[in-house]
Amino acid sequence: MWVAFLAVVSWGEIYQFQNEAVPAARTLKALYTFYINVDNEKGRGKKNRVHKVKDGPYVEFHDLELSNKEEKREPNYRGVQLGIVPYADFWQTIDDTHFCCDEEDVEDDKCRTKNQMIVQSSRILLHTVRGHEEPQEDAKRFPVTESGPYVLIFSNCGERDDLEVDGSIVVRNPGGYLPASDVKKVTFYQYLSTAYLVLGVLWFLNSMYWWEQIFRIQSCITGVIALSMLEAWAWFVFYSQWNDNGIFPRFLLVMAIFTSVVKTVVSYLLVLVASMGWGITKPFLESFIVKRIVIIGVTYIVFESIRELVMVFRTAHTISGAFVLLCVVPVSFLNAFLFWWITVSLSELLLALELRKQSAKLVLFRKLWWVLVLALVIGVLTLMYQIFVYSRDIADHWEEQWILQDFVGHSIFFFVLIAMMLLWAPHSHSQLYTHFTQLGDGKDDDERGEWGVPDSGIVIADDDDDDWGPGDDDDKIRVIGRSHDGGIGVPKVD
Repeated sequence: MWVAFLAVVSWGEIYQFQNEAVPAARTLKALYTFYINVDNEKGRGKKNRVHKVKDGPYVEFHDLELSNKEEKREPNYRGVQLGIVPYADFWQTIDDTHFCCDEEDVEDDKCRTKNQMIVQSSRILLHTVRGHEEPQEDAKRFPVTESGPYVLIFSNCGERDDLEVDGSIVVRNPGGYLPASDVKKVTFYQYLSTAYLVLGVLWFLNSMYWWEQIFRIQSCITGVIALSMLEAWAWFVFYSQWNDNGIFPRFLLVMAIFTSVVKTVVSYLLVLVASMGWGITKPFLESFIVKRIVIIGVTYIVFESIRELVMVFRTAHTISGAFVLLCVVPVSFLNAFLFWWITVSLSELLLALELRKQSAKLVLFRKLWWVLVLALVIGVLTLMYQIFVYSRDIADHWEEQWILQDFVGHSIFFFVLIAMMLLWAPHSHSQLYTHFTQLGDGKDDDERGEWGVPDSGIVIADDDDDDWGPGDDDDKIRVIGRSHDGGIGVPKVD
């Protein structure tokens, strides 16, 4: 899967032609979608502001050559052309039933040269690809005066189809080679990585101060913070390199996607096992539960990897909106299933804590419940809006794509992570959260309670009050349940 995607990736805003076969005779195809932004601080709000080529966005047809597949030579052939056309005006600019010029069109003054495209608008920028033995023109550079998506078209209005094209088309925005739809991601991931660094430092210092009180979930939160910081940094470096060079740094892309997928899976599973009471009310999880978690994790990694790759390469015109939705929907269903599983597990845990009158733990997990409910509501609303946006014309929503694909999801995750950090922050009595001991008394399974633990062998801390400090008096020892030696005492908090 990885190899297949990386093999067809274009070079970002530098589109390379390497022995690219021309379209069939008298046909045209769309290759790619460029995103260009002409607005800057001086010209913001002026749609048709004219830029000079040297400081504004431009399109450059660079070192394009036409050659024969067999003899590597091609005499005067003018039928192959490359160009870009505004996405919103594509069908107004190109007549799909008749776009190649013939003798009658020349006589009617619809075009100048036979076997070339009929240009119905000055908004289309065309370049005729010539044979490699002919004198080559210097690179043609055209300024772009309007923001929006532009479709790269590849036409062959001649009669031959045994030709190949080499060269490149360079599209540069005022800030670099990064597509205009992704420009804001550089700043976003830079700030996000800094924010995770700050969170990591604060969590590390607090953990070091209360290192004797650390238990398993707190250690897992440390790992999630590290993965989140690494993910944000990887995406920042990836987009920065792409913006500077115009070429996909493939290794950085793989690293960014890998860290992103791993972080997502680990985070979801951490919330899931926390909702099951792992490390707080359960010392371990049943084997069949662990197997289910592993299966869900592996499935999520596969579909989330595909989704991430499609989102990165979505600018290619060959990736249709329907295919994008097809890749988004499985991950959305997995998210819904995980939220359902978390909700059911957390509901059962809340009821168990209420029955056992463990008020402090109950308050903690109720707060977690409301955090997850809020995150779920925001996520569902975002998904609905995302489906609505992708069902519309790309020319109407290209500027907000990064908000739906990056900003909202990372913001929700950041919010949930901070909430879990606050709820499970190490303090002087953190270990009391894990004070749950299951003692067998030799009874049959019929005497087990509703939650699968012996009613007569549970020894828990009575935490009805907020003060976790143990008392010095004997009357502050309370035995709950029975054990083989007549009872086990644990500190009771007044």
